[in-house]
Amino acid sequence: MSIKINRFELTLNAIGIGVSFICFFHCLLVITIFLGLIGSNIYIIDFFEDDLNHFILIGASFFIAFFSQIRIRTINNSKIQKIIISNKKILIIGGSLLSLSFFMSEIFSELLIILGAFTLLSMHINKLLNLYRK
Repeated sequence: MSIKINRFELTLNAIGIGVSFICFFHCLLVITIFLGLIGSNIYIIDFFEDDLNHFILIGASFFIAFFSQIRIRTINNSKIQKIIISNKKILIIGGSLLSLSFFMSEIFSELLIILGAFTLLSMHINKLLNLYRK
């Protein structure tokens, strides 16, 4: 089985890192505002306070994470192709944490999003490192 770095996989994982980092950073800012460590005049916080924008960011994060883990490989230079979903457990855990955040309120929701975003962020980084090692 030939393994090559696919430009599409690389792009999806890079975008996934960006989106997961934005989720992670946003939730860290929200928690520091809840704790009173910084002021709440940061405009990006107001943008993501809207439930629809929150849903779009989490949905995009999970959508990109899912599709970035799909690999299509040619078996022994034939026309037969094999579809592999890597990091399934990490993807399910991260997606579950992000999904559960919709059923929690305030700080608990933000904590679940931090954990889910960090899980997906580590999954993307792990996949990129594995692609470069091969």
